[in-house]
Amino acid sequence: MTKDLNHESVIQSFRQREHESAHLPYETQLKNFNLIKLGDFSAVDKLYATFTNSSSSHLSNDPLRNKQFLFIVCITMATRHAIEGGLLMEEAFNLSDLYIQKMDCCKSIPEVESLYRQAITSLVEGVRASASKSRYSPAVQLCLDYIHLHLHSPITTEDLCQAAGLSPSYLTSQFKKETSLTPSRYIRKEKISAASNLLKYSDYSYIDISNYLSFSSQSHFIQVFRKETGLTPRQYRDKYFRRNYTDLSQE
Repeated sequence: MTKDLNHESVIQSFRQREHESAHLPYETQLKNFNLIKLGDFSAVDKLYATFTNSSSSHLSNDPLRNKQFLFIVCITMATRHAIEGGLLMEEAFNLSDLYIQKMDCCKSIPEVESLYRQAITSLVEGVRASASKSRYSPAVQLCLDYIHLHLHSPITTEDLCQAAGLSPSYLTSQFKKETSLTPSRYIRKEKISAASNLLKYSDYSYIDISNYLSFSSQSHFIQVFRKETGLTPRQYRDKYFRRNYTDLSQE
């Protein structure tokens, strides 16, 4: 088995030399991905240019599948650099998962390439937004991390107190001082933000989203969503479902 793989590797290298399609030097790739970590929008053009180079990598004999596989590899690397740049881990992985799910629905190479540009842009925007936020105290940051990691579960102030090692009164006071929101209000806001992304980029039903984010009932989910966004989940999906992706693919 190993002998066969080595043989294939030799053949692959020969083909690359024959077509002058060697992989982009590692140092150059790393430099371009590091731009994401810095929140530098020049990363979008540079990484997009590399991605659209059809000879940059060969992962499948089918051109579309090859581009889709390359998309997953590149988004995985980009996501790690975004986390290193300060984007919350859960937020970064959620973006990565959503864009990979969207990519799986692409029917052509131009669609995949357009989506890749959108994904890199979103990650850079996320890093820049994170950098513009004030730094939180260690206790409040522990609470924020706990919330982002447990959005699919019911979260109480007591849960946050245990995570941060603080009393309820002090935690509530400090949390509101640093985020301008009470813990419960912040949790509700983040759950609705996650629900908004699922409504935009996935085919999950309203009841599935409600259950996944641990709302007490679908009616409660609809009520909270409308209070936060001014729209019902159905209205929001009708207005925004894959709109950005559709617009981008037609450019």
